[in-house]
Amino acid sequence: MDNTKFRVYDFNRKEMAQVECWDFKNNGIDVRNAKGKGWYTEITDKTKIMQFTGVLDANDKRIYEGDIVTNETEIVIPDKNGEYDFTGEYKRTRCVVAYDSHWGSFEFTDETNWGKFEVIGNIYDNPELIEAYK
Repeated sequence: MDNTKFRVYDFNRKEMAQVECWDFKNNGIDVRNAKGKGWYTEITDKTKIMQFTGVLDANDKRIYEGDIVTNETEIVIPDKNGEYDFTGEYKRTRCVVAYDSHWGSFEFTDETNWGKFEVIGNIYDNPELIEAYK
């Protein structure tokens, strides 16, 4: 399975699309949106390319950088020895997937535990999901 997949947000169209083909000679890409409509666009400051993390969410949906994900995180409390005890209680957390160029890996913008993430939107189409959570 090829996990090297990209999508692009086109700020002029205000639309997210999958990258179908790269045109390195002309600095452009062929893209296709969720409705199947395709177009060619140049890579400029009006486009944002995001990479697939290689991870699927709980519903087998690809998680890309820029996605907003939610997760059940177990609440832990520090004990008197500085270690953590698990409470058995969970809280729903929400964070954004981002690429850390220093480490060359994907990370979360807020502290969360690995688990069954669910993609609930992305920072371009659904910024209110992050604003409402702050």
